[in-house]
Amino acid sequence: NVTELIEYNKDGSIKKKEAHTYNKNNDVTEEIVFDDKGNVKKKITTEYNSNKDKTFETTYDSNGKLLEKVQHGYNARGDRSYEITMDDKGKMIKKSIYAYDKNGLKTEKKTSNEKGEVISIKKYTYDY
Repeated sequence: NVTELIEYNKDGSIKKKEAHTYNKNNDVTEEIVFDDKGNVKKKITTEYNSNKDKTFETTYDSNGKLLEKVQHGYNARGDRSYEITMDDKGKMIKKSIYAYDKNGLKTEKKTSNEKGEVISIKKYTYDY
C-alpha cells in the first residue's frame, strides 16, 4: 500500500503530496492532502461496513473543521444505490441515485440539489 505519495515539478518543488492510512482489509481509512509547502490542506476519513463497502467519507479542512460528509448506500446485490452529500451542519446539499439493469450494470446516475431539483443525469450504455 502506498503510505506516502509525492509528485515533483521539474524544478524539484513539490507538486502534490498525500499520506494514506489503511485498515486490515487494505482499504484507505485516512488520506491527508498537503499543499506545496508541506502544510495540511485537507484530511479525508473513510468508514466501511462489514461487506467492505464504503459507508461514509468525511472531509476536514487544515484546522480539522468538518467541510462535508458523504454517505454511501447499497442495494441487496451490493451495488451502490445512493450517495448523499451533507454540509458541516448535516444538511443535505446533494443526492445521487444509481439505477442498474437486470445484469447489474449501472444504467443511470441522477443527481439532485438540496431542493430536490435534478442538476445532472448520466446515462450508461454497454455494447456486448
